[in-house]
Amino acid sequence: IPEGSLGEMMGSMFDRILAPNMQMASQAPRGELAQQLAIEPGELALGDEEIIEAADILDPVRLERNQRIASVMPTLMGRLMDAMEPPMRKAMAEAYAVSFNDRELADIDAFFSTESGISYARKSFAMASDPRIIAASMESLPAIMGSIGQLETEMAAAVADLPERRTFADLSAEERARLAELLGWSIEELEAHMHRSSEQEASIDWEE
Repeated sequence: IPEGSLGEMMGSMFDRILAPNMQMASQAPRGELAQQLAIEPGELALGDEEIIEAADILDPVRLERNQRIASVMPTLMGRLMDAMEPPMRKAMAEAYAVSFNDRELADIDAFFSTESGISYARKSFAMASDPRIIAASMESLPAIMGSIGQLETEMAAAVADLPERRTFADLSAEERARLAELLGWSIEELEAHMHRSSEQEASIDWEE
């Protein structure tokens, strides 16, 4: 790992991926608003303009705040990557030592001692955020999503002979009391949470 290469990788990734995502989040700050209200983003039954208005009320300088955070993020992340390099270099040296024999290590060392090897070592990490590689990953998403339904079917078959997870109605009075005590809830709160959990599980459509 050439010195500074992990920082270069993070800088490239920030410019190409993280910065655009942060910009999009600032324009429609649903998650940011939900966090400030201590609710889930899906609980906000507001349009984008209403989301922005509410977010501006809670934080009138949010755009400037986000811009400042975005401006310091590359430096902060680069600093973290620089701190990671020494232990990463040590760990990779140990991994190479147990994965390759002496002849293979000599050949690898010979390559990385050349100008091309040095260039490859420095660029290989940053290449992970290359737009072409990212685009190829995106192309595979339909195939991945298409297999989710099959995975869900196979997982269901694997546990088909097991009883269903217990609902609130399945619990005895003693079990309800003990579970509520463990969680620090009332019996009514326990029932409401378990009912909501059952509804959420029932609403999941693995075919989507």
